Order: sequence, then C-alpha cells, then structure tokens
Amino acid sequence: MTVHLPATDPVTRNYGDSYGPEAAPKSVFNRTRKHACFYPDPSYGGTWTDPADQRKYGAYVVLRGDSTTVPAPFAGTFRSHELVNGTSECQ
Repeated sequence: MTVHLPATDPVTRNYGDSYGPEAAPKSVFNRTRKHACFYPDPSYGGTWTDPADQRKYGAYVVLRGDSTTVPAPFAGTFRSHELVNGTSECQ
C-alpha cells in the first residue's frame, strides 16, 4: 500500500494545500466540515480532458464527510486543493 503524504512546510510544519511532483492520491476521504475542491495545477486551477469524448472538467469535488476512489481522468493528477463552504466556490 502506498500512502501519499506531502512534505511539511519547514516554518509552519503544516502539510499545506499544494503538492509537489510525487504521485497524487487515487482515493480521498474528506473528514472536514467543508467541501474539498481538487485541481490539476498547483495554482488552484486547470482542467482535465476526458480522452473518451474530449469533454473538459474543472475542479474535482469531494463533499464534506464523503469518501471516493478517484476515477480517470482525475486519478493521480491532483496538485492542489481548497476547502470551501459551498461547491459553487470551487474554481
């Protein structure tokens, strides 16, 4: 089993909300009281393109208290996230 754990910030010792080049998670458990918006870019944005039909997607959202196995084309591509009160706040 591989666990994705980004390095901590040397000053704050927090894990942060933007990830490096290491493998991104393929499953998510949102244990917070906010919705989690995941993005393919470290700058909290970007889009994914489904190779099957070329449709574009923005943020991948995991609702508060929910868990999921991340499907293609999103799996392994998360590079940043933010926690929001409503899903309309996702970029």
